[in-house]
Amino acid sequence: MRKHMGLIGVFLLFIEIVSVYSNGSRTCYPRLGCFSIQSPFNNTGMFPQDPGFIGTVFKLYTSENPVQPLTLTTDDLAGLNPQEETKVIIHGFMQDWDVDWLHRAATAFLTKSPVNVIVVGWGQGAGFPYRQAASNTRVVGAEVALMVNTLINMTYTSPRKIHLIGHSLGAHVAGYAGDAIAGLGRITGLDPAKPSFEGTDIMVRLDKTDARYVDVIHTDGSQYNTFSGYGMLTPVGHIDFYPNGGTHQPGCGGETYEDLMSSVFNHGFNSAENSLGCSHDRAFNLFIESITTECPFKAYPCTSMTEFESGRCSSCGNRLCPSMGLHSEGYKSEGTYYLKTSDRSPYCGYHYYIELKLTDTSYSDAGEITVTLIGSQGATQPVTFNTESTPADHTFREMVVSSAHIGQIQKISLTFDRAGYSFWGYRSSITVKQAMAHSLKNDRRVYFCQRKWIRSGSYAKLQNGSRHHCT
Repeated sequence: MRKHMGLIGVFLLFIEIVSVYSNGSRTCYPRLGCFSIQSPFNNTGMFPQDPGFIGTVFKLYTSENPVQPLTLTTDDLAGLNPQEETKVIIHGFMQDWDVDWLHRAATAFLTKSPVNVIVVGWGQGAGFPYRQAASNTRVVGAEVALMVNTLINMTYTSPRKIHLIGHSLGAHVAGYAGDAIAGLGRITGLDPAKPSFEGTDIMVRLDKTDARYVDVIHTDGSQYNTFSGYGMLTPVGHIDFYPNGGTHQPGCGGETYEDLMSSVFNHGFNSAENSLGCSHDRAFNLFIESITTECPFKAYPCTSMTEFESGRCSSCGNRLCPSMGLHSEGYKSEGTYYLKTSDRSPYCGYHYYIELKLTDTSYSDAGEITVTLIGSQGATQPVTFNTESTPADHTFREMVVSSAHIGQIQKISLTFDRAGYSFWGYRSSITVKQAMAHSLKNDRRVYFCQRKWIRSGSYAKLQNGSRHHCT
């Protein structure tokens, strides 16, 4: 019997060895399966590399080891607590498991509650050329699925307690893994990579069939130009969040070759490296902040940032508006959602919409109106309107985000500045016909109906607001 079992073992080993092959149409690896580059998997034109070369590792952070992680294998799950939820975080292109943001994310999770945090590293396979790294996501996805399925089978953990989080190419790794994990609870895609994935079949990229709940944060969906536009703009989840429109993030500056060279010349290579991909990286910074902040990152259903900034998407009807980031799942919302953030941490803020209507007899053709909302608990940061580009209806509109909730809106502070004098020697002026301020947090509008004439260099304040429209 022992001899017979030994022969079977040798036979199985032989099968594993000969199963690693490429016959021109597919490449197969033991325990991971076969990988074809025929349609729809022709998005890169390259076979994924050998898993032995990619060298995927799984690093476990828990409350017991929050700084020095343990290494997990499918044969050794020691240190993992099956009673707790498990967060699996996957990096993208040109990174590895020890990159700073992964450790920050693990620390944030463990600060919030006791969980298992598994960081997936595949740095050897995530380098140049990009198309090869994009192809390698399939093998890494299969390895993540193998690890998670082993965890589920060995510890009897419910797949609903597993949450995969992937940035850039890592988002598609999570998609491939989720497709092979029955009943997976959740995937969060952090600006899923665009090149080689935009417009492809759902089998090739992250999509909402890959888990019971798929939420996506889009931050760099502008036109791809080598220096920006790394992320997908297409909605691919149950719910897709578009902070600041999802194309370019405030505080990131320009992201072109000229901007890069200027940054190198003026501030050095380190500054240039930090600015390159700034909008793309903002996705994981927003998500990490969402784990521990008390600010809710509220977002609103809309079809575009233009619509949102015009004040047309300021309500979620009879439902609570979802929070972008970790806590989005509890709202059971679907569709595309928009919000604004600050240009630096803390990014989260509270939304206020302002409409300022001037009379058509205002005498300024070029100047700046600075507006500040004052509430019972504080004031917003000032917002500036340029009167040189006065809208046809003489109404300026702006959605502003305040780092703190200002309470009940009570007053509006106005200043007007116009350099120089008019042809007749009079200083330019404006006349404010009416103003409206809308707090999206409590869906409360306040109208200020008194007319105010303001000369250049002067200051005025609107008060005694009402909840009724101006007549």
